[in-house]
Amino acid sequence: MTFEEWAIKWNIPAAALQDLRAVYVPPPADVAGSSEAATQSRLRVEAPKLGAALWRNNNGAATDETGRHLRYGLGNDSKKINDRFKSSDLIGVTPITVRPEHVGRVVGLFTAVEVKHPGWTRPENDRDRAQEAFLVTVCQLGGLGMFVTHESQYHEFIAKIRG
Repeated sequence: MTFEEWAIKWNIPAAALQDLRAVYVPPPADVAGSSEAATQSRLRVEAPKLGAALWRNNNGAATDETGRHLRYGLGNDSKKINDRFKSSDLIGVTPITVRPEHVGRVVGLFTAVEVKHPGWTRPENDRDRAQEAFLVTVCQLGGLGMFVTHESQYHEFIAKIRG
């Protein structure tokens, strides 16, 4: 089921769905000659500069030398689950200072970053929609979840969160 189909099923206005996407789908970055892998590498270097940490989350399945089928990656419990709910490329923790009304202590927010190629603007296929489902769940549970096509979008998102 796509998010559009879900929105119709639950009578969610199209504008609300667009607003939700605006939270975690960045505007296109104008960066020629960049790749997802290059952006991921730069993000992993940039995150500590912002006091955060991002780790690569490889997902897949393989058969070991004994013939056992092994799945790896966050949330990759089965093919059926992974087809509908696919964890992000980068998983980490972003510290924020809770405001005085929340005692003023630093807390770490679960962070999920799905890196896409330059020019990507929205989920276009089942894989993208499964990744979107993961990001929406992260956001709904109070974490940070975002699609990015360039590390500058990550910087902007973190700056906005930290106020």
